[in-house]
Amino acid sequence: MVATNKALDRALVIGPDGRLPLPDQSIDVIVSDFAFEHIQDPAKVALELDRVLVPGGWICVRTPNRYGYIALANRLIPDRLHSRLIQSAQSQRKSEDVFPAVYRLNTARAFGQRFPASRYDRYVIPWDAEPAYHFGSKLLYSLFLAIQYCTPAPFKTVLMVFMRKRSGFMRHNRFPEIGSNAYR
Repeated sequence: MVATNKALDRALVIGPDGRLPLPDQSIDVIVSDFAFEHIQDPAKVALELDRVLVPGGWICVRTPNRYGYIALANRLIPDRLHSRLIQSAQSQRKSEDVFPAVYRLNTARAFGQRFPASRYDRYVIPWDAEPAYHFGSKLLYSLFLAIQYCTPAPFKTVLMVFMRKRSGFMRHNRFPEIGSNAYR
């Protein structure tokens, strides 16, 4: 749980009322690393992030792609088996570090719905992380690498999302394209 993470100096968590304990337009950069797959109410979270982000501020997200093979497998496996299976695949992973994933804000389309182009310059970059769920098997690791090599961009395992909140003077300013696999 983020509030008990000893590596952090300070943790702010969206409260039961759906709000961050921060004033409006008080944050320059929001970084999320593998947390968006756990968001139960994307509309509420998107509105709250928009509320606290300054115009010109950035939201940077790394999250599993809902259509990637890891997320697909996660949704097919019964919840009661997740912890045991993940510990088999990643021996260093603790069972208390396994949380339910719902994948409601994990596609380019979902980001477009929650962070519209009228308010955000948005870049979604599909990417394949190094295979992590290979159970220590070199054969499985190689198989996953081969699958990743052949997988088209919309089905890559991870989405890297960069969104800049527009301000009045930035309305017509566009950012250069980020690589050939980036899409908006």
